[in-house]
Amino acid sequence: MNKSQVSIKEIKALWESHLGSLYNTQQLYILTALPPQVIYRQIRQNILLALKQKNGRYFYPAFQFNSQGDLKKGFSDIFSVFPLERCDRYTIASWFVSPQPKLKSHTPVEWLDSGGSITVLYKIAQRVAARLKQ
Repeated sequence: MNKSQVSIKEIKALWESHLGSLYNTQQLYILTALPPQVIYRQIRQNILLALKQKNGRYFYPAFQFNSQGDLKKGFSDIFSVFPLERCDRYTIASWFVSPQPKLKSHTPVEWLDSGGSITVLYKIAQRVAARLKQ
């Protein structure tokens, strides 16, 4: 393998260092008990944040789920604000784990986990999404 060729495993490791744990579809099925058809429908409906690989497979950032395997309250509403025609899902995933000044330097994930106002986070996401649409 030359230097320009990077394996899916290496790419996943790089993204995990930034985003935290990533599930594959089988792991997500085990966590959520959702059949793959439902998982793929939720991807199309912009309910689940899924990161598509060059090989067509998906990885799912663990930060969007609670310990019971359910989507965190408010997550899909906030995710759906972003214009997928103007930014990719990797950009959105990065936003969720990047400190935000309007959240007192907490990340959106930390904000959700600490019980912060979903309305506040939604408004911040709307502002970011509006800038991305320009």
